[in-house]
Amino acid sequence: MVGWLGSAPPIVVLPLDNPTRAGDVPLAPPSAANAGTLAEHAPAAVFHAAAYKVVPLVEASPLEAVATNVLATEALVDASLEAGVARFVLFTTDKAVRPASVLGRTKAAAECIVGTAARRAARTRFACIRLGTV
Repeated sequence: MVGWLGSAPPIVVLPLDNPTRAGDVPLAPPSAANAGTLAEHAPAAVFHAAAYKVVPLVEASPLEAVATNVLATEALVDASLEAGVARFVLFTTDKAVRPASVLGRTKAAAECIVGTAARRAARTRFACIRLGTV
């Protein structure tokens, strides 16, 4: 889905590309289509909030959690760098602090991917926003 707000760069919403089912969790593999969509529409910012976040669900499906929380994050970071996106924001969880679960470990890995990209990127600014329950 693509939308425009006046003269601002387009807003691009990347859907899951034909997710397959693995148990009760849809598997969303990283997609080359995302890179093409970013290159085609050249958004100014990417807000990455796609993730598995329910601890029991993630614990029961660790491979799907890695595919979505880690591999898809890496693919989207790479696509953003390639497309010259100005800003990339990852929404993450407080469970990434001293992770004790698959969820926490996969979100911590996603934060590491974004942190590494921030150090090597010349044009794209990266940030992580940790959300938690209070």
